[in-house]
Amino acid sequence: MNWKLKSLIRRGLTAAPGGHHLYRWLTAKVFGMQAGMATKWFRVIPNHVKVMQQHFGVKARDTVMWCFNCGATPAPAYAMALATDRPGLLTDQDDRMTGRYLAVSRRLLAAQGPALAALAEAPAGRLAELLEKIPAAGDERAVMAGIGMTYSSDHETALQAPWRGTIGLMFSTGTMEHYTPAQLEEWITMVGRALRPDGVLSHVMDHRDHRWHADKSLSPLLQYTLSEAQFRQVMGNTLDYHNRWLKSDWVRFFERHGWEVTCRTVIPNTPDLVQTPRELLAPAYRDAPEGDLDSLVTHFVAKRWS
Repeated sequence: MNWKLKSLIRRGLTAAPGGHHLYRWLTAKVFGMQAGMATKWFRVIPNHVKVMQQHFGVKARDTVMWCFNCGATPAPAYAMALATDRPGLLTDQDDRMTGRYLAVSRRLLAAQGPALAALAEAPAGRLAELLEKIPAAGDERAVMAGIGMTYSSDHETALQAPWRGTIGLMFSTGTMEHYTPAQLEEWITMVGRALRPDGVLSHVMDHRDHRWHADKSLSPLLQYTLSEAQFRQVMGNTLDYHNRWLKSDWVRFFERHGWEVTCRTVIPNTPDLVQTPRELLAPAYRDAPEGDLDSLVTHFVAKRWS
């Protein structure tokens, strides 16, 4: 769909009471537009597993994982069941999870599972055991429960038994940049209460203008050319919002809350992409460090100061 038409529809829906949830329901559960998320999860999960292994070493497989805003597909649940021997938690505030993606997620598990099982040093036969337990259709919550995974539409489930104080790794991909600064303040407080003392955060942030995903003739930095008024008009609704934090903004945020953070560029701003000259950036971003503007997608790993 043309991004301009899609944006118009989204803004129209969010103007109506409950429109945000209606849009999520239509795209995820009626039109089935979230199948690609299953592929994305199996592509990014190895990076989160590596963080868990580096942080917990030989105890990595004894680590409880929490997938934050898991989306509509059970794919991350399947990957988590391969990565650890412990029950895991998946939450999604929009309650997008649906059984219509069970089949595609199972196919991806069969195809991508051997490599992930090897990386995670899964017990022999774990993948075959999972494939036997996971049907191609059925009730998604029951399917996930059958492999030790719990799904909830309430993030604060992580603050309740048996999860609170037991979670070792909390991870997300392309999620947190859609939270406002005020929401992120609440989020980091909740995280601090939910994780165990040596828990670690592993989050991938997409700094690109999300319209670029639908139209590669745009610059991935286009959103940084908008004035605050233009930004509110274009991205001020709950579906299109993107907080425009750059890499260094995220580092300062984690550090201010007592987390030691390391980060790496996952996707750089390469010359083959449409470039935005500095003079066209909004004043707030015109003097941003090169390292910020060069990192289109960044992986942040944070642990509490020792």
